[in-house]
Amino acid sequence: MPVLLVRPPASSLAQGQITHIAAPSDVSFPKAQEQWANYVKIFAEREWALIPVPRDDSCPDSVFIEDSIVVFGDMAVIASPGAETRKAEIGPVETTVKERLPGLKLHRIELPGTLDGGDVLKVGKTVYVGRSSRTSQSWYLRVRTDDHHEEDWKSIAIAENVSSVGKWSVG
Repeated sequence: MPVLLVRPPASSLAQGQITHIAAPSDVSFPKAQEQWANYVKIFAEREWALIPVPRDDSCPDSVFIEDSIVVFGDMAVIASPGAETRKAEIGPVETTVKERLPGLKLHRIELPGTLDGGDVLKVGKTVYVGRSSRTSQSWYLRVRTDDHHEEDWKSIAIAENVSSVGKWSVG
């Protein structure tokens, strides 16, 4: 059964960090809640195991849980956000994974390495890592040499300042 970590949107969502698009003029928290509930319902209807991480209204971007953790087979990489405002999101995600998914081997990215899961794209066993203000090149080198890393994963760095929407440049 596939597993999905889910985290409800924070009431402070409108104060979230936006770096790659124009800031929206209006963010509706009720609409965000409705959209999130519909999103979760789709996975529940398809018999995914849903693992909730508690909502945290002090972390506006915490609904974007994919930024906090990246899973590679039986290994989970706990992120180290480059943005100071996102660091508080990590603890509850790590705690939930330890409690609810004890079979995963955890690897925590430590400073000076930074990782935002939104800069990671997995295609098969190839992992494309976008270098940005949120993700340093050094993080995946640490994972590649870690004892928990599966040897058959291939990491490819993507050039810095390349949009994650439609344009990829292998570095």
